[in-house]
Amino acid sequence: MIFKGSLFWAGLEQCGGQVVQLLAFAVMARFLKPEDFGLYAFANIFFVTTRAVVGTTFVDSLVQKKIGLTPLAHPSFWLVGFCFSVFVPLISGLGYLLEKPLHMPGLFPVLGLLSLGFFSFGLSVVPEAICVEHLKLRPLALRRLVEQLAGGLVGVGTAVLGWGTYSFVAQVLTGSALGTILLWSFTSFRPVFCFNFASLAPLRSFFLKRLATVFANAFGLRMDSFFVGALLGPAALGFYAVAWRLYTVTSVFTNHTINRFAFPYFVLHKDDGEKNQQSFRMFTQLACLLGSWGYLALFSLASPLLISFFGSQWKPAIPVLMALALLGVVGNSLFVGNLLLRALGHADLELRYVLLPILTNLCLLPFTTPHGLLAVVATLLFSTFLAAPLLLSYLKKEARLGWADILRSGIRPWTSGGIASLVTWFFLSHASMGANLNSVAQLFIGGVMFVFTFVLIIFLVDRKFIVSLFSKNIL
Repeated sequence: MIFKGSLFWAGLEQCGGQVVQLLAFAVMARFLKPEDFGLYAFANIFFVTTRAVVGTTFVDSLVQKKIGLTPLAHPSFWLVGFCFSVFVPLISGLGYLLEKPLHMPGLFPVLGLLSLGFFSFGLSVVPEAICVEHLKLRPLALRRLVEQLAGGLVGVGTAVLGWGTYSFVAQVLTGSALGTILLWSFTSFRPVFCFNFASLAPLRSFFLKRLATVFANAFGLRMDSFFVGALLGPAALGFYAVAWRLYTVTSVFTNHTINRFAFPYFVLHKDDGEKNQQSFRMFTQLACLLGSWGYLALFSLASPLLISFFGSQWKPAIPVLMALALLGVVGNSLFVGNLLLRALGHADLELRYVLLPILTNLCLLPFTTPHGLLAVVATLLFSTFLAAPLLLSYLKKEARLGWADILRSGIRPWTSGGIASLVTWFFLSHASMGANLNSVAQLFIGGVMFVFTFVLIIFLVDRKFIVSLFSKNIL
């Protein structure tokens, strides 16, 4: 059963942490030099990427195998702890090897200290997986908020004291340690030492395929930026990076929030085909509701949003942001199917589906990128559409689901978002110009207009589903 609070806690975990982190960074930026940020950003490539790829793979694999209901949790805890302990000397050694060739003094000690965060993060993986499996999302949201808030306060304090790049290190280590302690206080799991590789055999196949998928995703998410920077230069990459950042923040509110509780719910009912079909349609409708609201608002408010927050010099990024918003609508309509395949244990099918657009982009981007940033986003859209039939063929075979299920679930949210977006765009393009409104006023009035129009239409065309979201349970 999914209670109405699940969406709230999932959203608070994903969005609240982002907001707190952004505020801390904004304050720290007033006391730190650009080279302090640059050194930390470079070190973070290795630390955060390793932590995200391996951590996500372990959590998803443990949830898919329902470790909270089996003795698998105990050997898994020791395996995770060993893996993350090994990363400490490996990442530290990498910093030592790269410091002199890259002319980055301080990279070795910064990366070495950052890698100590692997210890606390490794301790949190199994408790996190157990919470996700049982849909206990409140502890994870509180853990994330405490981690970001406490770490942010330490980071700001040490930045004021003149710690430079090490203020970021203090922020990460403090937040990670306190977040892990809080998470353990919410769970009853206490590890017992028992370990043998034979007991982990059920985990191995899914883990390796999921690891390949997560790694491929991490590579694919950076590929377009690489080609933009290499072929169009740093200025174009700056415009693209700003638009991409706003696009990813919207994704946190939409896709990441639903992913947090949809995946364990699918796992919970993976042996009940009828239940999974029902929940797939509900989650797709919910995803399209949030996606239409988020991405289509981003589309219609791109101009005042960019100018208000970043200044008029970022106007070339406006059409890029609008194109990325359309890409988000398409991806948002499909990602629930990917979650269902993963929950059913078909990590091999998920890997094939993920690899197709990545390989397509790898082949096309060197040729399309020289034609401009819009050509880059058009390539991403093309590869997404190209992979969609493959995903739908897998869904039809494994879960008897297809295009009709997605269209029935998404048509009302898409219609509401499309009309709200057109009304808002018309106002910003014509009426606001005559009134000589500045960008901040356009953003505020346009935002209110979009929300009002969207809510009005969605209540007219899909009142039953909206009311169900506020009932005791929606499934």
